[in-house]
Amino acid sequence: MGLRGRLGQFQRLADAEQAQSGDDPIDLGGHHGDWSPWNIRRTVSDMGLYVWDWERSRVDGPVGLDVAHYVMQVGRFIDGQTVAAAARRAQDALTEHLPAFDSDPAGAARLVRIELMETVARMVESGLATQLTDRRDEIIAVLDSMRPAGASA
Repeated sequence: MGLRGRLGQFQRLADAEQAQSGDDPIDLGGHHGDWSPWNIRRTVSDMGLYVWDWERSRVDGPVGLDVAHYVMQVGRFIDGQTVAAAARRAQDALTEHLPAFDSDPAGAARLVRIELMETVARMVESGLATQLTDRRDEIIAVLDSMRPAGASA
């Protein structure tokens, strides 16, 4: 099921993204789906990585979404940032790193919006969207603030 379908009662977020981005292409490639410090460990020799929790991986994920997810996770759960601050930090990181993936850095804001919608979708799937209302509403408010003036969600 696509992201829109996974958003449940919050499908309006995907509708607003579609209205904002239209048919602009997005680069696709390998995607872990939960790239975060607690799913990655360096080997003892620092010559490689152990990576686990591959259940969300796909071969056709948005290029750079793992970067957005990692930076957002570190910002929120390690550094204690607000969703808005972590989103700005993720956008800055994507702007810097997307060229290394041969991807346009102008897509950084869109990838952050997709990551925020992915977070809401995961809350819906877990059944926590109605329990974690403060967190959910903070994410939705940041998404809404990333839309151009006059655009509705």
